[in-house]
Amino acid sequence: MILQLANYLTDFFFNISFITIEDRESYAYSFEVIFSAIFSWGSIFLIAVLTKTFGTTFCYIISFCCFRGTAGGYHASTHLKCYLLSMITFLIFLLAQFLLPEQYITEVCCFLTCISSVILFLFSPVEHKNNPFTHQQKIRFRKQTIKLLCIFYVVLSLFLYRNFFNVAFAIAWGC
Repeated sequence: MILQLANYLTDFFFNISFITIEDRESYAYSFEVIFSAIFSWGSIFLIAVLTKTFGTTFCYIISFCCFRGTAGGYHASTHLKCYLLSMITFLIFLLAQFLLPEQYITEVCCFLTCISSVILFLFSPVEHKNNPFTHQQKIRFRKQTIKLLCIFYVVLSLFLYRNFFNVAFAIAWGC
């Protein structure tokens, strides 16, 4: 569906001479990525509104996007698999948020942070075959990820200290 919509829009812009034949593939891919993101993020925000968890969902998304932008990550082979993986991860986050007793949030946040830190230190940045890094980019992204982790530790500690447990849990899960 996403691919069909992207191709339809690309054909439309090509037919009105807005894009050239040389740019057609780039536009089709760009539209595909945009529609995929709109569908995924839109679904997550719709669920957040329906479950009245917009604030914590926003914190989860910000944390996730910050680390994804510098550390890279797993890329599913299809838009459907990406969507399903994103939704499953988000729904597990919501379920954990609702079911986890408040007295365990600090320990869970510390556990999630330790696991995330080990993974990020060992594997980041993760490049994608469609967007390979130069050696300099790899070094820069790694440094940015480590700096972001340091900021993350401070922010997480502050939220836990101030008893903003749901926000702390959301950013720890996003990491």
